[in-house]
Amino acid sequence: MRRKSMLIPALLVACLAGAALADEVGPPPAYLDPDHAANVVEQIDALILWARGELVEHEGEGLYEDRPEDKALVEAMIERAQALRTSGDKAAAAGKRTEALSYYFAAEATARYAARMPHLLEDRLEDEAEAGHGHAHGHHH
Repeated sequence: MRRKSMLIPALLVACLAGAALADEVGPPPAYLDPDHAANVVEQIDALILWARGELVEHEGEGLYEDRPEDKALVEAMIERAQALRTSGDKAAAAGKRTEALSYYFAAEATARYAARMPHLLEDRLEDEAEAGHGHAHGHHH
């Protein structure tokens, strides 16, 4: 896949997202929008970029140094979101609107979860460190 070309926009989006989404929850769910059917695909693409940006940022901070499995899981979640989006496109092309939307919203939810996973891992490691288990990498907030 064209991973390298995505890196710069992903970093850009991560910076914008980092500023705009300080609470780490991302934009409101697409379904909240009256025109959600028209906007959900754009939302998925933005969330996938955000998830990639979060992964790159936290990898740069050394979060995944000793945790290749955790990194692979976030990457797999991003790929899953893309696959769900593709399934949505196929259903939409076949005129199956409800099925397409269910794929799109599943893609949105998956990308959103993937974007939060580095933060969730940080929180878990902090909790473990406070409880006296293992060691946590520095939190960036």
